[in-house]
Amino acid sequence: MDDNHDMYWEVENDWYFIQALNSGWDFSWFNHCDNAEALQSSILLNYEEIYSEQDEKTLDEISFLKFKTNKGYCTIEFRNELSYYKGDVEITKIEKPDIIKLNLELLKDF
Repeated sequence: MDDNHDMYWEVENDWYFIQALNSGWDFSWFNHCDNAEALQSSILLNYEEIYSEQDEKTLDEISFLKFKTNKGYCTIEFRNELSYYKGDVEITKIEKPDIIKLNLELLKDF
């Protein structure tokens, strides 16, 4: 994970890069991740994106990425600073990273 904008994980022996994307005039980030262990070396059974709640205090738009695996559920909270422009989440399958030291420490609750 890099400053709450990038994450890497291994699911079903494949590696994925997850990135919070800004659209140029907004700011997007991953705010919370629960039960990250459910994603590590697991079998993905279902994936769902849940959109658009609004934090009453900060007015940030809140979305969730919900993963169901053979090890349980993992939910990642994604936030976008409220503006006309909206950020997005990009999930890309990648080759196994060799430069980055990847372990559960990267996916601890942040």
